[in-house]
Amino acid sequence: MAYVNEPIEIAKCIAGMSYTGLLNVAQQLVDMNKPDTGCARDVASPHGMADTLADWAEAQVEEAEARAAELKARASAVKAA
Repeated sequence: MAYVNEPIEIAKCIAGMSYTGLLNVAQQLVDMNKPDTGCARDVASPHGMADTLADWAEAQVEEAEARAAELKARASAVKAA
């Protein structure tokens, strides 16, 4: 996992997002911590919030990488045909 050197880097990213984008991320973070998900994080604590943010970010990166790999495989299949 790549680490951001300074919190300002993530702050700049967030500041550049649309309100709709921020609302979408916030909803995903809330959904991750619903009682029915089996999550044991205490998002009122710094550690619980950090765990939530780290898990969310990791899932986003993994999904994006999987989509990119799928698109690359499709492009290769089309090229080979």
